[in-house]
Amino acid sequence: MSVNTPWLLALVLLAGVVCGLAFLLVGALRALRALGWRCEALEVALAGRQALPPGARAPAFTLSRVQGGRLRLKACAGRPVLLVFMQSQAHPWKDLVAELNRIQRGGKLPVLLIETGGAEAAKQVAAVGQAAFPVLVQETFTVNVAKRYHVHALPFAFLIDEQGIIRARGVVSQPEHLDLLLAEARKQPANTTTRTPSSLDRFSPRPDDIFVVTYPRSGTTWMQMILYQLTTEGKMDFPHITTVSPWFERTLKDGKAYDALPAPRIFKSHLSYRKIPKGPCKYLYVARDGMDVAASYYHFHKTHMGYQGSWDEFFDRFLRGEVLYGSWFRHMRGWWEHRDDANVLFLRYEDLVADLPGCLRRLSDFCDLEIAPECWPGILERCSFGFMKRHESQFDPLMATVYERGFQPNQHLRQGRSGTGSAQLTPAQTRRFQKSFTRRLGEAALLSTPRPMGGSIAGATSAIRPSG
Repeated sequence: MSVNTPWLLALVLLAGVVCGLAFLLVGALRALRALGWRCEALEVALAGRQALPPGARAPAFTLSRVQGGRLRLKACAGRPVLLVFMQSQAHPWKDLVAELNRIQRGGKLPVLLIETGGAEAAKQVAAVGQAAFPVLVQETFTVNVAKRYHVHALPFAFLIDEQGIIRARGVVSQPEHLDLLLAEARKQPANTTTRTPSSLDRFSPRPDDIFVVTYPRSGTTWMQMILYQLTTEGKMDFPHITTVSPWFERTLKDGKAYDALPAPRIFKSHLSYRKIPKGPCKYLYVARDGMDVAASYYHFHKTHMGYQGSWDEFFDRFLRGEVLYGSWFRHMRGWWEHRDDANVLFLRYEDLVADLPGCLRRLSDFCDLEIAPECWPGILERCSFGFMKRHESQFDPLMATVYERGFQPNQHLRQGRSGTGSAQLTPAQTRRFQKSFTRRLGEAALLSTPRPMGGSIAGATSAIRPSG
């Protein structure tokens, strides 16, 4: 039985029309789904809850994972990451976890999920959802990562690229929203997110510049005074130490020029080795017993920063690195690893206390400074703690605002001794510090030649020798 040619053509044409309509319908449905997702994101934005935009740098964090241990975002550097904030107690989550498992098992895009509902909820997600990816616990009262990312609508996801830049973000209340988020990221070329050079990037150190670098409360002001005395042959004609040795990162941020400073320029800084401007200049790093640092930093917070918390609360924050300039352990390790660099001198605060004349001569040799013999007695006298305490108004960073803000005056230079931290810490806190020290710094050969320090770190930091 034959079929007429016109009928065959008609059937083929009809099939083509049906297929075309089907494709149009699928496209329309996808467009409507994407429009709904964008409308949901727009609703979040209009409500004043705009998360960090694409192009912004993803804030770093460290959180505990349900499976044990802690995880840093920096551990994922060099590869893209899908970061998801969720609260399983408030939203359906099993379908979302299943989709995240599929993405994780694909191998191309690692997933990190932060459960903001607490540890028990996170355990439920990891166990019941059989998560194939790390589930982290939002420690609400310590590190509020959701607040750093300005996340208020949950679940919410960020796609972070290999350079740590946010490429796409959006609510993911349905598993299909993850596909839309990934498609949104593919529309953004990787080279469109360029970082504007900061003041630190634009700064060029001179060969005769000297950076006095410490973790806060580690003898910074003392070293500024020492360097100023050595470079001016014992003068004392400055209204405040910051006028002759400015705080590098803070003054640079204010846009003040350094060109007018006489050579050698002496900068105070608390920057880590990773962040300090690199150049042909010299770096003097002073390391102090970590327990002494914690005790001194606590008193500084109370006298200068209006801190109202207890010592126990502050010590916990200090151990976790949740204070200004972060972890003391990480800060010291970064500089310790460069102690043998030709332009780095690594000194111990305790050695300055025990042998100030010897340390000053080592400093003058390292900085290529010629000091006349008759100048040494005056320099040593002016670098003593008693002399600086009598002239505290020339060193206290808050003197100009002490009275109007109600802070306690004459508290910046507290005692000028080593070993005071052990008196502040309880035996349990001392053991916690010792454990953290061994875990985070012990493998850096800091325990190679122990020398007792009278209750400080049981000789641990005593192996840090001055080196040029």
